[in-house]
Amino acid sequence: MSSFGLVVPLALLLLGTSPHGQQRESRAMKTVRLPRHGEVTITVSLPLKGETCLRTNLLTKRALSRARVGDIIEIESDNLSAVETIPFMAPNHDCEHLVTMQDGGCWAIYLRRRGDANNPTPAGASQTWPLKFRKGEEE
Repeated sequence: MSSFGLVVPLALLLLGTSPHGQQRESRAMKTVRLPRHGEVTITVSLPLKGETCLRTNLLTKRALSRARVGDIIEIESDNLSAVETIPFMAPNHDCEHLVTMQDGGCWAIYLRRRGDANNPTPAGASQTWPLKFRKGEEE
């Protein structure tokens, strides 16, 4: 660990584990009733209570990029900034925001991975960056 104390927290951020070494993302099959959607089965659950906005968003992005077509992702957070930004991040990962529900000081955000069942690769996964356009093509 460096004298500034950045190595361990940075490693935990990049590895996506809690300070106790437990994986945050789980493939827990549980059923919940969502308004306007009825009963759905949660396939990926992210319990991110107590996490910063940045860490919550990074772990959510990782889970969305790994999700398969039809997966229902549940993100639990008590960070209002993260709760407000996650629904806007969903379309960029070929997901739709189903509902956000509040229970006390905690929110649960539910997303569904869209896409073509015949092509389960997440949207944009085959693109290379930076994207290059030929002369005359729109950016």
